[in-house]
Amino acid sequence: MPKDIFKYQPRIPQIWFREEASLRPSSLAPPSSHLHLGIKLLTRRYILVSAPTRPTMASARSILLAVAGATFSVLGVNAQDVPFTYNGAFEGATASSTDFNSGGTIRVSGHSVTVPKNLQIQFPAAWVGFKDFAGGSAAFDEYEVEVTGNIVGGTPIAAQISIAHPAPDPLVMAPIVPGDYLEYSGIQVDGEIVVYNMVVSNVQITTTGVPTYIRMEDAIIGVFSSNGDQETAQIRFIGVTSDGAANVNPIKVYAMDVDPCTGKITDREVAATSMIAGSARNKFDYRVKATQTQEYTREYRIVAGTGTRKTKNGILAGQYVMPVSEWIQAEATTPGLAPFANNYRSFPTLTKGLGYDDKNNLWGPLSPFPQSGVTVSDPTKCPPPATEEPPATGGGTTGGGTTGGGTTGGGATTPPATTNDLVTMPTFTWISSGGGTLTISCRSSSTDSKVAMKLSYINRNGATNGATMTAGANGVWNFNARSIKQPTSVTCTSGLGGKVTRTS
Repeated sequence: MPKDIFKYQPRIPQIWFREEASLRPSSLAPPSSHLHLGIKLLTRRYILVSAPTRPTMASARSILLAVAGATFSVLGVNAQDVPFTYNGAFEGATASSTDFNSGGTIRVSGHSVTVPKNLQIQFPAAWVGFKDFAGGSAAFDEYEVEVTGNIVGGTPIAAQISIAHPAPDPLVMAPIVPGDYLEYSGIQVDGEIVVYNMVVSNVQITTTGVPTYIRMEDAIIGVFSSNGDQETAQIRFIGVTSDGAANVNPIKVYAMDVDPCTGKITDREVAATSMIAGSARNKFDYRVKATQTQEYTREYRIVAGTGTRKTKNGILAGQYVMPVSEWIQAEATTPGLAPFANNYRSFPTLTKGLGYDDKNNLWGPLSPFPQSGVTVSDPTKCPPPATEEPPATGGGTTGGGTTGGGTTGGGATTPPATTNDLVTMPTFTWISSGGGTLTISCRSSSTDSKVAMKLSYINRNGATNGATMTAGANGVWNFNARSIKQPTSVTCTSGLGGKVTRTS
């Protein structure tokens, strides 16, 4: 049941926060004020139910901003986009037309959100057009759904929607036996713990040789902002492998870019990492904070260094296709500022579209777009669909053999340079503040953009490879990130072949 968890009272009127943990409507009446938010279910969020008259700090992911659409005069931000995140019970969806890419309306925990044309719903292992989803939406009653977007001109418009299945029938789940060690998360209500997540963590299945199996725990993307009043979260890819052999490294991460006309997927390498030395679970944990604007996609492919192989039941082992489990928009760091809009301009799948599907339907950009001032592409300029060969799968093969750790159905490969550039590292510093802050500057003898300098480092968490560096003047490339354990060695590698390594 709802429980007050926090009350800040320097003066009247008061700010009351509480966390909803049930499907019951709000029962706690707020103190006298000019803003009352009636909220039914918003999981894992703090909810403001009485607002003060003075400015307060508001997170870019704040639920308050999602439900205060008619009362923005409280914060004085009528003219700008305002971010929202709804996470709660799915209550219905309606398509606005019979078109394959129709938008419409979705309702979650008592709130109605406009769904733009061309939006697809993210399921744990599939993407479904909103029209088809709405047509069968009765089957998803009370599923958990998360909707993020911006309030544009007073209208909440969705940019991303994901839905999750309720807990399956416990009578048909894999049994838990005596001796299993359980890890669970839950809430305590009336002396009982209601568990919403549980893992039997002491059971492990291992393999040797090919194939190597990968299980992902998290793919978390912090959306970059250059605004000094916002903080950018880390990018993380965390998982485990079934084989701890050295040749499983490097484990590479590819962004699965989608051509906005053809719909073909191209693998773009964005990172490489290794298992943590001494990890009994064969765990890898790649973390880096973005230092420049980049393009984001909706799925990422993680591939073992031993390559892939198709199993007898048709599964391509050695890789894991991972939809992003959490997008973290940049958050305000300065109290009193108006909230910043969620940023979707760096999402080509939203601004350009997904191209033709297997029924030759063309999925264009979101319309209306859930952010002001963003230029979207014109899908009518795409040529008609051509007769295509079956697409190859990046990072693997469609046959029964094995492949290397790279992609075979991905983009073009860069031909090797005939002459390497000279790379030096004039700056290498690490300080313990900020959870460990690493600052690197490397200089190439070439100012060609093909240098595209990458950073690799080794610390007690293992090896991290392929971190992006920011281009400066006169061939200088810079890197600065927090939450990095002290490295024992650091390497800068140029796309033209030059390399430099320094040890601490």
